[in-house]
Amino acid sequence: MAALTTSAANVWVQPFHPKNLALAWKWINEFPERNLDDYGPHDEASFVADMLARRAAKEKTWCAYKNGEPCGIIGYKPWTPTHGVFHGICFTQAAWGRETTATAVKLVLGQIFDSGVEKVSAFHFADNVKINRFLRDLGAVQEGYLVKQALRGGELIDMVLLALFKESVCR
Repeated sequence: MAALTTSAANVWVQPFHPKNLALAWKWINEFPERNLDDYGPHDEASFVADMLARRAAKEKTWCAYKNGEPCGIIGYKPWTPTHGVFHGICFTQAAWGRETTATAVKLVLGQIFDSGVEKVSAFHFADNVKINRFLRDLGAVQEGYLVKQALRGGELIDMVLLALFKESVCR
């Protein structure tokens, strides 16, 4: 995957620098019920350790910028040469709006698809209707509904599996 910055107007993405992990942790905690389950990190130190381990495992993570300021994190985990999964998409609420969020995710998808990937999966909590609508607007299709898939706040919750295909994603 390209390591270069990709941009469109005042929004661009580039590989995520560890110096911005504290910011990402703050963004995630603006709406923790949409971003965190009981299995993941629950403090900044464990989040940083987890993200550094992902980096060592060759996961890709991008930082989205709007007008020069970091505003989002997008993670991707390759599974095969032609398929992978988003491993987190989160933007600070101050940057919400399709001009920023959709542009940044499309830029990342462009890099992923240009590397030979044909399909990107995305899992989300079933009650997170905003991310569902967002991904569907990008061209995602539902591939599954996973009953009692994750634990959040000690309660089993459902998840949705979506997929974005190279030939059907708006770029």
